[in-house]
Amino acid sequence: MILTLIFSLLTPQSNTVFKKIERAFLQNNASQLYLLFPSGNHINLSFPEPISFSDQLTDQQAYFLFQKIFSNYPTFEFYSLSEERELQNDNTIFKSRWSFKDKNNNNQYVYHVFFLLKKSEKTGKKKPEKWKIIEIKAARI
Repeated sequence: MILTLIFSLLTPQSNTVFKKIERAFLQNNASQLYLLFPSGNHINLSFPEPISFSDQLTDQQAYFLFQKIFSNYPTFEFYSLSEERELQNDNTIFKSRWSFKDKNNNNQYVYHVFFLLKKSEKTGKKKPEKWKIIEIKAARI
């Protein structure tokens, strides 16, 4: 038990944001992702077919996009391909694997999804998370 406590104190703060991203995708929950978007800045998003989207959005626009994505493409599985200790100064990349179903035709798809995370100096009451998602890019496997 003491070793677990020591290990949890030594692991970087990024692992909690990794788990929050995983939980948001597994629960198809755009609200949980929204808390990780930076306020007042744009987020770069790029997804291949069948989602076929690439643009810069505000945090609120990204929230509505993910609501639509999760309602049309529910998650089958989502897991991290990154090591928990992959911290690089004030930026880190979280690599994951996401499989989902297209509700329109029941086809299944698998993506590698890359999240560029930046440590935020500003945290607010609505979005207290220290790490913010500033870019999401997906590649079809």
